[in-house]
Amino acid sequence: MNRKITTKDLALLGLLLALKIILGRYLAIDFTIVRISFAFVVNALIGYLFGPWVGAGMGAIGDILGYFGFPQTFAYFPGYTLSAAISGFVYGYFLYYKKWPTSSSLKFHIRLILAVSIVAIFCNLILGTIWTSMVIGKSFMVLLKPRMLKNILLIPVESIVLSGIFNYLGGHLRKLRTII
Repeated sequence: MNRKITTKDLALLGLLLALKIILGRYLAIDFTIVRISFAFVVNALIGYLFGPWVGAGMGAIGDILGYFGFPQTFAYFPGYTLSAAISGFVYGYFLYYKKWPTSSSLKFHIRLILAVSIVAIFCNLILGTIWTSMVIGKSFMVLLKPRMLKNILLIPVESIVLSGIFNYLGGHLRKLRTII
């Protein structure tokens, strides 16, 4: 990333981080082995605006602050932090551009679907199932079936939600880092 992060960017990142924690911890549907939340929207926005490395850092920071600020039923496990960092990196890698095209272009939508699919399959399904298996002591294959169904069903849903958000916000997002 050629552009330096300013104080205003840090303030925006702080607001997005708070929104990610709220969406991921309070407005999530949580089952024992499956969690559904809208934190992916904030992860994608951070990646779109700031790139893969900031996305990875904010993913990790958001996971750590979310856990220690609002603990869940399981103990802290660094594997989930690694998955959050990789997710942020993937969104940043596929959605960040030095020259941003319009968010309604076909190339952008292909990259968006790729990012959502990689995060869902690699980070959430494979890594998340490994971490959950290690934490709760159940077999990987036992946990894989319900998590596979959830992630396969959520790929099109998350792609449509993100596509709608990026189409709606369009040029406003490109201007956000220069206005604030």
